[in-house]
Amino acid sequence: MLGAMKLLTVARIASVAAPVLAAVIVAVRYPTLPETVPIHFDITGGADLFGPRWLVFVLVGLWLAIAVLLVALSTRPEKLNYPSAPPAGAAERLYRTGTWLLVGTALAVAVLFAGALALVVGLPAAPLLWLGGLALAAILVVGFVRMSRVTKTRSA
Repeated sequence: MLGAMKLLTVARIASVAAPVLAAVIVAVRYPTLPETVPIHFDITGGADLFGPRWLVFVLVGLWLAIAVLLVALSTRPEKLNYPSAPPAGAAERLYRTGTWLLVGTALAVAVLFAGALALVVGLPAAPLLWLGGLALAAILVVGFVRMSRVTKTRSA
């Protein structure tokens, strides 16, 4: 259990540290960015919409806000809106699953935003977008399935 708690702590820190590190990189690289940067990409990673370069800070700020919100929510899983009340004796297991669902989502979102930011500054990163999207889908499906099993096995 202690190993899982350490892993959870590391994952929470990494989820918030990634956008902070990205903000530093963007701030350093900002003067070298062109006046207009790509702000939207098609399925292959090709740019299909452009905007002013200051929007990279909006992207990083949004990433940081999402990461902080997900990590903060993961510390209070009992406050989440679960589909049903946890059966007697299952609350801890359900809350633990909810915690990992939120932290996993934060990590997948970090991969997605890292890919998007890399594309904005001109680095080839379309695979990161695919990886982040697939990871997010997998985490959500597995998390919801595990939550539904906790409530079904305990209530039967």
